[in-house]
Amino acid sequence: MAGKLLLFDFRCTECALLDCVLVQSEVTTRPCETCGGDSIRLIPTPRIDPRLGIDPAFSTMSDKWARKHEQARHLDEAREREHGPDNWGHEGGNVGR
Repeated sequence: MAGKLLLFDFRCTECALLDCVLVQSEVTTRPCETCGGDSIRLIPTPRIDPRLGIDPAFSTMSDKWARKHEQARHLDEAREREHGPDNWGHEGGNVGR
């Protein structure tokens, strides 16, 4: 069974040509289109999502969730101070919306 077609970078071992080619996922070598030498598939650079919390300069998804709910809590407290308590039988009208 053939693998999926994916975009990979290949570098020729003879002429050092860098080529980006759509090939099946299990293909690791191919002939160079320029000189006919062997082109080997390069290992791609991993893409790291900043939302994973690896870099402290970026907030994680849980940080964003906590910040959103903290802002909603402040809005509810300000509304209660201005208009009185919520009479709907629950606390925190904006949280979760």
